[in-house]
Amino acid sequence: MRPWTQLASLWLAVPLLACLVEDPDAPDPLGEPYGRYGLDGRLIENTCGEGVPAIDPLSFEVELRRLGATSVWLQVDAPLAYGSVSSEGVWEVQGTVVQNVYDADPLTGTAGCALNQTESIRLEGPPLPDTDRGVQDGALPDAGASAPIAPERMDGTLEIRFAPTSGSDCSASLAAFGGPFGALPCTVRYELSAERRD
Repeated sequence: MRPWTQLASLWLAVPLLACLVEDPDAPDPLGEPYGRYGLDGRLIENTCGEGVPAIDPLSFEVELRRLGATSVWLQVDAPLAYGSVSSEGVWEVQGTVVQNVYDADPLTGTAGCALNQTESIRLEGPPLPDTDRGVQDGALPDAGASAPIAPERMDGTLEIRFAPTSGSDCSASLAAFGGPFGALPCTVRYELSAERRD
């Protein structure tokens, strides 16, 4: 029997966009402050089965900042996450990590199994001015421009997709062969509601 690794999203088990704390000695993060939000997620799909024990409901906090057409997602004890923000007010961020499920077996010559875990968050807010211009040569947006007012609420989605890496053989991890995964590739999907906290 293989030593199965039960996977959980970074944003599910230990949320990557976790609760924020104030540190008066910390330098100002990049970008223009937009708003701090508490996000609540409702699980609407999990095609991974028992391989990904998705939390339902899901809650975490994030501070959003803006640098031209770049969105900055501030989290605690982790590097800043960079995404995009459009003039239509769509905020997006995506990241990929590799999760090991089981190692190769040199006795049988069986390949190991590792999964690309790609997480995408999308929030839809009101239109924003000047975001499509981007930032040229590190220049900051016009300091004289009036900052947009963050809405009290935004809606969106969180999607986590798991797919075998190149060279992996993950067939033994499927439920049809006694493993925990209902299918591969597979997807965990949430509906998000973001409430402003500041």
